[in-house]
Parts: sequence; C-alpha cells; structure tokens
Amino acid sequence: MHIDELLSAEPFRREKVVRLEGFKAPFVLHELLANEQWAINRQESEASKAKKPVGNEFYARYVLMSLTGYEVEPTDEEVSKFCSKFGHSVIESLYLKLIDWSDVAEKAKDARKNS
Repeated sequence: MHIDELLSAEPFRREKVVRLEGFKAPFVLHELLANEQWAINRQESEASKAKKPVGNEFYARYVLMSLTGYEVEPTDEEVSKFCSKFGHSVIESLYLKLIDWSDVAEKAKDARKNS
C-alpha cells in the first residue's frame, strides 16, 4: 500500500487490509481504530489542536512507514496530513499497537532461534 492510498482512504467507512512487513497475517486498519463510532465521535478541543502533543510526528512517521511496508519514508507534508486527518489519540493508539506487535514478533523470532 502506498502512502497516497492510505491518506485518501476512508478507514472508518470500509475495511482496509494491509500487509505489514514481517507479519504473515493481514493487518486490518479499522481494528486498530477500536470502533467506528468512537473514531467518528472523537473530537479534540481547539486548545489541544493548537498545542501539538510531543512525539506526534514521530508516531505518525512510524505508523505511516509500517502501514506502507517501509517502501518509502513519508515526506513532512504527508506526515502533517496524516496527523491532521487522524489526530493524536488515534495515531498514538496505532503506534502503541504496532510497537506491541513488533515486540511479539521479535520474541517469537528469538524463541524460534533458541529452539
């Protein structure tokens, strides 16, 4: 999946299946967003939008690279669009899920090597 496809997709309206590098099972974007109503109803106050959360761009860059299979590094403009489209809460949630998954994958790899 390319970054442009991800940014133009409507993940709340239809299922997006993405293959993540290093994982055999498909990655379903809407599952990470918890549920459609939560994501649609989620609105951040103007104060929190004006105050940029620490790490938001780092999280967004990591998520974008993960979702696109590390094909290309996203530009600053793509990261900015991604941040404005999904908001800090969703991006942080995606980031934490991906970190958990990569940790599980690493432990599984280590276990296979040791056996």
